[in-house]
Amino acid sequence: MWEEDPRWQAARFKMLVGLGLVAGLLRIGMAVCLWEWRIEPADMFGLTVLAALLAYGALVWVVGNGIRLLFSVGKRRSWQKH
Repeated sequence: MWEEDPRWQAARFKMLVGLGLVAGLLRIGMAVCLWEWRIEPADMFGLTVLAALLAYGALVWVVGNGIRLLFSVGKRRSWQKH
């Protein structure tokens, strides 16, 4: 399936992070134009969502690479036994 393709997953994650950054830059631009420098609850919610996406992506990356490392080490050891 295309959802299991690592390139698709990486592109999707980059798109989500990029959209979060664009939304953050738009919010900063709006704050500069309106001279409104208070942190609104919506700003905190947006930062929380962005941090959750980044943490989720990092967790998936670490788990995926850890499993791949374990399999590669297991293959090397089983090959060396024979």
